[in-house]
Formats: sequence, structure tokens, C-alpha cells
Amino acid sequence: MTATAISSSSQTNMLTSWWASLGITSTRSTLWRRLDEPELLKADRAAMVFIPEVEKDADRLAALGMVSPCNAGGAGKWKFCADALEAFRGRPVAILPDDDDVGRDHADSVAHSSVGIGSEIRVVMLPDLPPKGDVSNYLNASDQRG
Repeated sequence: MTATAISSSSQTNMLTSWWASLGITSTRSTLWRRLDEPELLKADRAAMVFIPEVEKDADRLAALGMVSPCNAGGAGKWKFCADALEAFRGRPVAILPDDDDVGRDHADSVAHSSVGIGSEIRVVMLPDLPPKGDVSNYLNASDQRG
């Protein structure tokens, strides 16, 4: 797969259209797999909240039974979730960045905004990721190792 560079306004329009198709009309407080969804409200408040960079990884972790929200739209969009952080109050948080500069910057942003909210905040660099690798790469490799 080859990534194609798109302009900021083009990307914003594309994301706005995608969010609208999901019934999301505002970028404010847009968490993917919000902590106020019924299955997440039932989760033990002492359970670690795992925050990956992108939606597919949040869904993959959730399928494994983990509490795993993220911001909609990928890296650099966390600022839109600032007022949704109350959902993390008192919960331990592990931030799982992609293995690239953008991912590490995103993880730093999430970590800094979560200080004083989460009971503990950790940035967890997953081992043996390929360049630009993510949670899904890590889980795929784990599946192959058995």
C-alpha cells in the first residue's frame, strides 16, 4: 500500500464527510470507542485503558476484551478530545504509539493531557515493531509466533 499526500483542507473535508456518515457532526470530544459506551461502562475501573493511535487498533484491542478508545482521525487529532478526558479519571492509561516520529509526538500529546486525570500514565513502546509499525503489526507478529 502506498500513502498519498493530501492537503490539510482535503483531509479535513474527507474526515468531516466520513464522520458525518457515522452520525458524528462535531470534531469536539470525538473519541473512537468512547468510555461512555455500555460495554466500556461495565469495565472494571481499575482495568488499564489502552490508547492506540488509530481506530483499527482500538477496535482490535477491544475485540481482545481491552478498554481501548482513541481519537478519531489518527495522530495529531487528540486536541479535539481534550474535554472528553474526564472519562479517564482515576483509570490507569497505557498509550501505544506507532513506531515513527508522528506516533511518538502523538503519544506525548496524549500523555501530557492525561496527567492528573489517569491514576497512572505510561507510554508503552511495543517491541520489535517494523518502521511505522503499530499495534496491529505487533498483534499479527504475536499470532504468527503462537
